Amino acid sequence: MTKHLTQQKLLDDEIDSRELTASIWTGKWSGVGVTFLLSVLAIIYALSTPNM
Repeated sequence: MTKHLTQQKLLDDEIDSRELTASIWTGKWSGVGVTFLLSVLAIIYALSTPNM
């Protein structure tokens, strides 16, 4: 009985590459959005500071 539970736990701990790829693909737009927003803020800051 314990051996069966151990084998089942090992099967549950496997990494599904399709699931991992799908979750990364789904979250890519939030990463792109944050990157774009921070880039715009950095450009605004760089243009608003006086040159020395």
